[in-house]
Amino acid sequence: YAWSLPRASRLIESFAAGIPVPPVCLSTTDEQKYSVIDGMRRLLTIFSYFEGAFPGNAPQGGREFRIAGINKENALYGKTFGELGDEDCRSLRDSTLRVMIIIHNDPADWPGMYEVFERLNAGGAPHTAQDVRARAYHGPFSQLLDDLNGMEEWRDVLGSPNPDPRMRDRELMLRYMALFHEGDAYEHPMKIFLSRFMGAHKDPGGDYLDAERRRFADACRAVRENLGPAPFNNRNGRLRVPLFDAVFVAFARHGAAACRKTYPSALRRCAPTPSSHCTRGR
Repeated sequence: YAWSLPRASRLIESFAAGIPVPPVCLSTTDEQKYSVIDGMRRLLTIFSYFEGAFPGNAPQGGREFRIAGINKENALYGKTFGELGDEDCRSLRDSTLRVMIIIHNDPADWPGMYEVFERLNAGGAPHTAQDVRARAYHGPFSQLLDDLNGMEEWRDVLGSPNPDPRMRDRELMLRYMALFHEGDAYEHPMKIFLSRFMGAHKDPGGDYLDAERRRFADACRAVRENLGPAPFNNRNGRLRVPLFDAVFVAFARHGAAACRKTYPSALRRCAPTPSSHCTRGR
């Protein structure tokens, strides 16, 4: 949830004023299950305001949701939903949010669904590729990426204590997993390669998820212990993605001992020192 409090407040104000709001778009392959293609932040904003607390994963997460960033003369300004008068409450509850539903007839066409998400979001606020994938292929695998993203060892590897609201850190995890399993079958472009992999593994089963969780945690610990914190960052703090791909997958596939034996010079270049930084990776 990357919206600011003023932006979220303006959405609530639009509903109260009867201003048309863009519709929410859903997809379904099952008559009793829907996935949000476009409009997740709008829905979270609405639910959060009614519940009285700003979304927990936002910068202001967990605080009282008081309307801000609008005209101070507005009856909503500075108020939570519980503090509104009866007329304003009714106005919000009676607001209309339109919904479009896309029937996804071919569950195997994951890149096709990704393209639908991408085009729907092209006219609004810019989204990263992983932001779109997280909604296009929402399920247990996507939830696994969210869960692993908070691991202390993973944050140390990235050199950043806080998750990226644009999901670039989760895309790195997806890159590692896709290259680990299907790197030999890689086909350009990377965006479609990752989308195809995430779509095909949307709900892979508990055993698969448990194995991925263990392998990822072991690789994070091995990289952290052997290369130190932020080993893939350049001197400006920018993470070198190709170096991450090669080394992290190698640690996951072969283990720390084999990497130290097979790639000693490359690992020495990766390991940060007080006086130098890696500028080139093998």
